[in-house]
This record gives sequence, structure tokens and C-alpha cells, in this order.
Amino acid sequence: MKNWLFVTLVVLLLASLVLLVYAPLMFSPAPPSSLTDHPADTVRLGIEGTLTFCSDICPPYVTPPDGPPRGYAVDLLQAIYEPAGYTVKLVVTPWSRCLQEVQQGHISGVIGTDPDEAPELTFPSEDVGIYRPRFITLRDSQWTYRGLSSLREVRLGVIQGYSYAPDLDHYIQQQAQSERILFSKGESPHEHLFDALNKGKIDVFIENLQTHEAFVRLRSSGNDLLRIAGALPFAHSLFVAFNPQAAVRNDLAMRYDRRITKLRRDGALDNLLARYKLRDWQADTTQTSPTSLTEEHR
Repeated sequence: MKNWLFVTLVVLLLASLVLLVYAPLMFSPAPPSSLTDHPADTVRLGIEGTLTFCSDICPPYVTPPDGPPRGYAVDLLQAIYEPAGYTVKLVVTPWSRCLQEVQQGHISGVIGTDPDEAPELTFPSEDVGIYRPRFITLRDSQWTYRGLSSLREVRLGVIQGYSYAPDLDHYIQQQAQSERILFSKGESPHEHLFDALNKGKIDVFIENLQTHEAFVRLRSSGNDLLRIAGALPFAHSLFVAFNPQAAVRNDLAMRYDRRITKLRRDGALDNLLARYKLRDWQADTTQTSPTSLTEEHR
């Protein structure tokens, strides 16, 4: 009888020790499913030190991956955010998808939009470039832009998802199913427009002046066959814009403003742009007036 009581006490003592050691592990709550099932979501939102920006290939802002540097906008974002501990990453994707991914909160920001095109995004006050739209034709073309009505004389190439100007966007929508409009899609839509023009699929396409000049420098042949055949009578700022669902969106926008002001003041921005044979877009005021835009190529 005494032996049985002794054995029982030993078993109870051992059981108590097991519960003391393993109970915290057995009954601790499971980690939230949002952290275990979707770890990439935190990276996309810029938490944990990573900011992911998207764009299509659009030099000199974002250059082809097999070419020289990746684009001055990418270098600028690194100069602005990496000193604060972030890692800046670039995702190249078709423009419509890029805007959609940012709007839905899957990517930190987009390079090269404006408040009219994407009003739901968060914008800094300082821009990343200037949009100066030009009409590009082959050199032997006699066509010149003389207003929207003159577009009915040609087949116009545009980029799927781009917003150009209210009147022009309306014309493109009206003619979208006709042979007067060809939409360029994919990750390199600007390159596709150059190729479509050279192959005779279109007569003219519309392009930002700075992007046109950058492509002329990048392409090794055929550059002397192109001409600028007019311009839309305006210029406006292009911006980096941020995911509207990110908690840090306003902080990112304010940091952009503060850092680019400092980079411009101490000459670092000029040095960065010099690598691309560019000058500060805010310092270049020679083509910003509506008059110069309309008269330049008459």
C-alpha cells in the first residue's frame, strides 16, 4: 500500500513538472494569419524598409534594363529614401496594371503620373519631371499637327492606359475601334511605337519630348529618320505618387519634398542628372510657355 502511494506521488510530481515546462507552448495563441499566409504584403506596403515602385520602360525616367543606368527617377528615389533606411526596388509592368497595383495597395508607388490621371493616389508637392507632348513622324512625312481635326488625316499611335489631355483623350476614346488609333501595350510601349512607325503601321505617335530625345540617344540606328511634327499647347508636371492605403504615405511624400529640395540646393541633383546628360527640369524654362510649344515646329 505504501509503495502504491509512493508511486502515485512520483507520477503526479512528474506530471506537474511537464505542465509547468510545456503549458506556455501548448496554449500560446497562434500568430495572425495575415503574417503567416501573406508575408509579401508587408514588403509591398513599404513596411520593413522596402519601397517598391512601378513604371513601364520610359527613358530617361526608367531606362531599358539591358542599357546604361536604370533611369534618373530610380536613382533619385534611392537618393531620397535609402539614407532613411529604405531599400528602393523597381517593378517594370504595363502602365494600366502599374496604376491598378498602386491603387489597390499592392505596390508602394508609381513613377511618372499626375493628379488628373490618378487623383486617388497621394502626391508630394515637388515633381519628378515635366511632360511636354510632341507628335513624332518619319522625316519624309508632310503632316503637321494643326489641332484635333488634323488627326483625322493620320493613323495615331498611343499608349494603352495613358492620359494625354482631355480633348485628345476624348478623341482617342471615340476612335478606339477605328483604324485611326493603334494602342501600344506591354512593358516597353514607347519602343513599340517607334517600331510601328518605322514599319508603316502608324503615321504619327505622341510622345513626351524628353522621352523622345532619350530614345533617340539610346537607339543605334534610324534616329535620323524621325521628325517632330507639332506639339500640344501645354506642359505639366509629372510626379512620383504613393499607395493611398499605406500608413506611411504622407511621411513618404513629405520626405520626397524635403530631400529633393536639399539635393537641388547642394548640387547633388545636378550631378545625378549629368550622368544622363540632362539638366534640372525646373531650371529648363525655355519650353514651358504655351506659345513656344505651339510655334516651335511650324
